Amino acid sequence: MSSADRNARVEVLLITGGHAFDREPFLAAWQSDPGLHITHLEHPAATDAIVDGSAARYDCVVFYDMPGVDPQGPARPTRLPDGVQSGFERLTREGVGLVFLHHALASWAAWEGYAEIVGGRYHFWPASLRGQDWPDSGYLQETEHELRVVAGDHPVTKGVGPSFALTDELYLCAVLEDSVTPILTSGFDYTSENFYSTFRAMNGHRLDRRGWSHPPGSNVVGWVRQHERSRVVYLQPGDRAAAYGNPEIRRLWFNAVRWTAGRM
Repeated sequence: MSSADRNARVEVLLITGGHAFDREPFLAAWQSDPGLHITHLEHPAATDAIVDGSAARYDCVVFYDMPGVDPQGPARPTRLPDGVQSGFERLTREGVGLVFLHHALASWAAWEGYAEIVGGRYHFWPASLRGQDWPDSGYLQETEHELRVVAGDHPVTKGVGPSFALTDELYLCAVLEDSVTPILTSGFDYTSENFYSTFRAMNGHRLDRRGWSHPPGSNVVGWVRQHERSRVVYLQPGDRAAAYGNPEIRRLWFNAVRWTAGRM
């Protein structure tokens, strides 16, 4: 790669839709790095870009979306649209950088192969993954915890302090630890008594864990992996505006884009 290629702006497709978020501060955060040229698409237009192959023209695709779940409830998956699977296969075959943020872990719930790309899955209802039965995942909002860098020599964590505090939403969910390389962990206790049932919340019972339990979960909240020719990063932090403005979170986001795009 020439120095001109390394210094050129990174073309980034930023995908949202299917989950509420603090729109203006989130988009402002992504516009704050002059080295990134951001194109923002929401579903269903973003789905079309994956299906028709136009998403593959970008250096990196950032997913902050949650398609594939019926928002009207009761909790159930929606049919995987034709062409989505082949669209992702094209992205990874062509080596497009892929960065998944926060609730994107729950996307495309009817397609297990999506979890294999990302490195884990958030379950809205009991489901099977790699032949293992899982209960619905747990969530805990507005929680202060300590984030710890466990791969300080990795490009994605370059310039990030060894630890920092963040108030954010946490997930108790399936992480495919044998298929990922951890770069970020949380000091929180990932046990079911500290979380609430997602399935009950989706069916009108928020902040409820009655009759629900979940195996002790992984405290890995950021990881990297390779899928086909694509570098992949997942970063769980980033639920609301307080996280978007955190300089350490922004550094992780922008490093992830550049690393997956082959620019660092």
